[in-house]
Amino acid sequence: MTPDGERQARRRTCRFIEEAGQRSLRLPRVAVATATVFFHRFYAKHAFQEHDRFEVAMACLLLAGKTEESPKKLDFVIRECWKLRRRAQQQQQQ
Repeated sequence: MTPDGERQARRRTCRFIEEAGQRSLRLPRVAVATATVFFHRFYAKHAFQEHDRFEVAMACLLLAGKTEESPKKLDFVIRECWKLRRRAQQQQQQ
């Protein structure tokens, strides 16, 4: 992956984390920021080709919620994130 490609993937996924965390999951701003930090730290050690970035983003949101005392159930996080991702994919197709 090129540096520009990685930068773009990081930017898009951080936007996804923000939208999912604030709008769909209603997490506090501090939990969303923590999820973003977790995401960047994970990909400091791993390559984007090794793991699906949206699955990593969902895990980061789940862990950040627990870390910042705003826990959400796993099935709720997965359901809301997939709804958001599907909606974005449909908008891209139109």
